[in-house]
Amino acid sequence: MATVELLPRLCHMVKGELGYGFNLHSDRTRRGQFIRSVDPGSPAQHADLRPRDRLVEVNGVNIEALRHSEVVAFIRGGGDETRLLVVDAETDELFKRLGVTPTSTHVREVYVDEPMTDSAPPT
Repeated sequence: MATVELLPRLCHMVKGELGYGFNLHSDRTRRGQFIRSVDPGSPAQHADLRPRDRLVEVNGVNIEALRHSEVVAFIRGGGDETRLLVVDAETDELFKRLGVTPTSTHVREVYVDEPMTDSAPPT
């Protein structure tokens, strides 16, 4: 049985013709900003943003204490690209139980273009 690592995801998006392609909302019953929907084929979908993800950081800055309008302005202020750190519900619950705030340092970098090797780089 494979183990699933519960880690935040860093979703890097470049704005398309119709924007990033996701809808953000706040929930009165829970603290934070959440992804309500992701448009099919959008930059958000390609960046692995998912409905019900909770937004933690925008471009490396924690936004958990900001109001909805402030978060939207912060995303828009990033120009034509943005990096959103998000957690799904299971990961969010784990980090809360541990008393740890997710940050981009918790993200495992995966480079598809550069295969991992166990040999030392040439000098």
